[in-house]
Amino acid sequence: MCTEFDRNLQVTVQGQEIPAPVGVAPTAFHLLAHPEGAKATARGIVRTYF
Repeated sequence: MCTEFDRNLQVTVQGQEIPAPVGVAPTAFHLLAHPEGAKATARGIVRTYF
């Protein structure tokens, strides 16, 4: 058993170490979350680790 302080969620993806296993997958209904829809999602993804 480990404590909350012992946890390490770091992963290596394509040789790049990232602090947590988070990714973005194609989904629908982007316009419900933001007026610019998928375009805004794409702009946000550009600023991530990938």
